Amino acid sequence: MNKFLLIIIFFSNIILAKEEVYLLPDSEIEQVNKLYSECGGIGWKINDGWPFVNEKFSSTFTPYGIEFLLSDEILSNKNDTITKRAFISEINLNSNNLSGEIPNISLPHLELLDLSYNNLSGEIPDFNLPELKELNLIINYLNGPLPNFNLPNLEILTLGGNEIGDTIPNFDLPELKFLSLRDNDLTGEIPDFDLPNLEMLNLRNNILRGEIPDFDLPKLTLLRLQTNGLSGNIPNFNLPELSQMYLSENLLSGNIPDFNLPKLDAIYLDNNNLSGEIPNFNLKKLRWAYFHNNQISGEIPDFNLPVLEVLSLQYNLFKGNIPDFNLPKLYALELAGNKFTFLPLETNLDKYQTYFYGDQDTILALIFSDNTFEVNVDGTQNSYTWFLNNQELTGDNSNSLPLYSEGIYYCEVRSSLLPDLILRSEDYDFSYKSVNKEINERINEFSLLQNNFANTIKIKSDKNKTIEDVEIYSLSGSLVLSKIINNNQVLLNTDNINSGVYFINIISDRKHYFQKIIIN
Repeated sequence: MNKFLLIIIFFSNIILAKEEVYLLPDSEIEQVNKLYSECGGIGWKINDGWPFVNEKFSSTFTPYGIEFLLSDEILSNKNDTITKRAFISEINLNSNNLSGEIPNISLPHLELLDLSYNNLSGEIPDFNLPELKELNLIINYLNGPLPNFNLPNLEILTLGGNEIGDTIPNFDLPELKFLSLRDNDLTGEIPDFDLPNLEMLNLRNNILRGEIPDFDLPKLTLLRLQTNGLSGNIPNFNLPELSQMYLSENLLSGNIPDFNLPKLDAIYLDNNNLSGEIPNFNLKKLRWAYFHNNQISGEIPDFNLPVLEVLSLQYNLFKGNIPDFNLPKLYALELAGNKFTFLPLETNLDKYQTYFYGDQDTILALIFSDNTFEVNVDGTQNSYTWFLNNQELTGDNSNSLPLYSEGIYYCEVRSSLLPDLILRSEDYDFSYKSVNKEINERINEFSLLQNNFANTIKIKSDKNKTIEDVEIYSLSGSLVLSKIINNNQVLLNTDNINSGVYFINIISDRKHYFQKIIIN
């Protein structure tokens, strides 16, 4: 008897349970059906529940890609059904083969509209969607100008990978956190945005011109402006939250600022026209630094960057020796295509073999004396390849070469311990008629006055030429002093140079003038 009673109670509970259904406003049904009809709904990959033929939906089934905002407002309670009010809050039809133009739908409670990765074309409507928080239309065929959206609650705007032209509006979107307009055809200058909550700005791969604004965006963490036509100097940004800066592949020029960006962990300034010397950054969180393919000169600072992992300095105008870095996390140092001396070679092997050094445009001193050319580079496993008029002279593999004939001589130095490194000497243009005159000119174009009591060398151009740089090398080829002059005279202090025989290299008008000197 007890079991029978329990069964009756169980079934009575099932009978008393009522189904909940949700009623959409007619106006919203009309709007989503317009989206279906104008965006090729019959050809969608998935169109379950479309078009809407009934304004009522159960809690267990909704049309594909639709989310409802459910209210507790009971519209009716009849028989076994409770009807409540609902509104459309999300439309997510990404990667669903939508085509045609996007209609200007009006859905007052819509918070997300995702039509990305489709085949939509035409212009983007100036939507009236007051509650919209996310608009995602990336990877379509949309074109035309950008609306100056009036979407007061919008937080995410992603329109990348389209064909949108014209200029970028100075959006009035106070809640915007993420703005991506990448991979379009946008032109003109970048607005100086007043977007106090913006955290990520991605405008890469457009046709933007002009200078980069000195943004006042206190919450910005990501700045992507690479692959445009931006020019001028890089601002010394005051962006306290910035962690990643991508400015590669533009036309930026001038010096690199000594950034005060305490959270910066990645900086990409490669493939520009930047010049000057690189600052000794105080960026304790920096992990990736890319400066390759610029015109940056001078020597590398002895960086104190404790978490730096990658430092790319390829194809610039750096010269001198490489610091004995104390960078415990560094695993890639890219140095190819500069003018580093890499001297002395063998004493620095432990350092260089872990780095990507490649070819260098280093100009070694080529000494001509007693009808013999000579290159002085330390190392027990070096090989020397001599060239006359760009033709290799086979059989001459030592560091000296007897005079063969008139022509242009130079030497390439390699070490079997550093197989990818080639150091090249300067060219020496020899002719019998001019050799005595040339040697005299090299000696006489500049006056060298040594004062061994004051440890100084005074160099003066007798023809008022500008002395660009002065370098002093040991007989083994090591650089012991390098100084940028840009004047027609200079006084060098040799206090810190040991006594001995050296070569002094005076660089003027992109020519090298060598002379042997003795420092007492």
